Amino acid sequence: RQQQPMTTSSGKSFGSGDYGGLAALTSSGEGGFNSVNYGTTSSGTQINLTSMSIGEVEKLQNKGQVFAVGFAQWIPGNLAMARGAAGLSPTDKMTPENQVKMFWSYILNSNKRPALKNYLLGKSNDLRTAHAEMAREWAAIQGPEGRGYYDNDKAGNFASIQAKRVQQALVNARKQISGT
Repeated sequence: RQQQPMTTSSGKSFGSGDYGGLAALTSSGEGGFNSVNYGTTSSGTQINLTSMSIGEVEKLQNKGQVFAVGFAQWIPGNLAMARGAAGLSPTDKMTPENQVKMFWSYILNSNKRPALKNYLLGKSNDLRTAHAEMAREWAAIQGPEGRGYYDNDKAGNFASIQAKRVQQALVNARKQISGT
């Protein structure tokens, strides 16, 4: 994988591990490193996630004390999947660096969204399906047709990240990851 420049979104540093700026773009609509919600977009707030272990955050989710967490707004189950895909333990901290690592590992090391993974790894040329899978995973992302997969759901989601920006970030990420 090639190195790329540091990417930021709203003053948050995503470091050199953010291929194509896709993590920063996702964060621009989902939240920051300390963002949480309790099941609706209107319940969003900040708690000091970055000082907690990932296991502590998972326990809060399992007890129903928080729902979506971190810049990628992982929901219960998906956070554990992202942690496992990244090779992190429950005792590892929910640092910004680990959140970015989990984001990319969730996409590239799990089979949750195979068309997205295969596109980014250069095993498929189906940008449209990869883009659709991004929109199915993150509510803030407009799908290829220009609307969000979860727009106007009971949680109050509405996609704010324009489809053309997502497609460009996917193309850029693919170039940096696979060289194609």
